[in-house]
Amino acid sequence: MAGSSHTPDALPPEPRGTGWVVLQVVLGAAVVAVAAAGPRPEHLPRTRRAVAIVLGAAGAALTLRARRDLGDAFSVFPRPTGDADRVTVGMYGRVRHPMYTGVLAQAAATALAGSSWAFVPAGALAVVLDRKAAYEERALARMHPGTPPAHDAPGWRFVPGIR
Repeated sequence: MAGSSHTPDALPPEPRGTGWVVLQVVLGAAVVAVAAAGPRPEHLPRTRRAVAIVLGAAGAALTLRARRDLGDAFSVFPRPTGDADRVTVGMYGRVRHPMYTGVLAQAAATALAGSSWAFVPAGALAVVLDRKAAYEERALARMHPGTPPAHDAPGWRFVPGIR
């Protein structure tokens, strides 16, 4: 075809993973909405409130630290940009997806502080983030074939000691 830059051997560009991001945002919003609007105890027990505050603060701190550790490699999309390096320092030297761990901690804290029904979309969010992480790991392995696979070091996806 004259004037076309497409060659028969060229593959179409891979998607960035926009669907995963949309699902993550929708489920995160659902956690907040259900926690706020769903049935909840008239008086939240002090222990439950304290756990929610500590878990939420820890999740926020972990998310911010992970964002800092990613530096220029940060993207909301699971498929990294072509020039992104595989980050293995800081929190990424301990778990493969500390930012997702922080997001899940915040979702759990929100459910604890509000309606227990919010654990339903929080659980769905955990599944989505697990699958998004797997997609990201495959993309990183294709982009950096000479580096050890993400599942070799460290061996934990979200929490040390849990594969």
